[in-house]
Amino acid sequence: MTGGLRKSGSEVTAPRVSSGMVLFKTRSDRFAALRDLRAELQPFAFLVGSCWTGTFPNATSTDTHCFEAVYGGLFIRDRHVVRGAKTPYEGESIHAWDAKQKKLVFTYWASNGMVSTGTAEPQASGEIVFPEEHSSGVSIKSVWTPRGADAYDIWVAEMKDGQWREQWRMTMKRDAAAK
Repeated sequence: MTGGLRKSGSEVTAPRVSSGMVLFKTRSDRFAALRDLRAELQPFAFLVGSCWTGTFPNATSTDTHCFEAVYGGLFIRDRHVVRGAKTPYEGESIHAWDAKQKKLVFTYWASNGMVSTGTAEPQASGEIVFPEEHSSGVSIKSVWTPRGADAYDIWVAEMKDGQWREQWRMTMKRDAAAK
């Protein structure tokens, strides 16, 4: 993973920086960061401090996401890298609470220059729904469904002709070896 994050067993380690980011040197640092995570971001707590890897339906590409609390737990950064694709691809999201809208929001920047924004809508079931509008004008909806402590499913659909049409789905698993 870019940004100096390193995984060893169940611990995320990284160099300390002066930007205000919370990076985890030890497991106790991770738990302290989760304790300090802004209340509205708690639906993401199971992700923070870990990397997660899934295999796309084509079985040749993988996607690895690493989540960290930043700026004292006020935001969550999600950096991801797709490996095995013809073209290298990665991106970064920042998840935040927008007090004015009273919603969880995110902005995503991709290595291909695309930028998208959207909201995260936690459900009582534990799922998190992400409707988003890409800068290209495409409407996408992703649904993340936790599957125990070490996995979650992702379902992605695109709005076409007034209906959500599945694009793909995958299972993400906690990945102690991811960097």
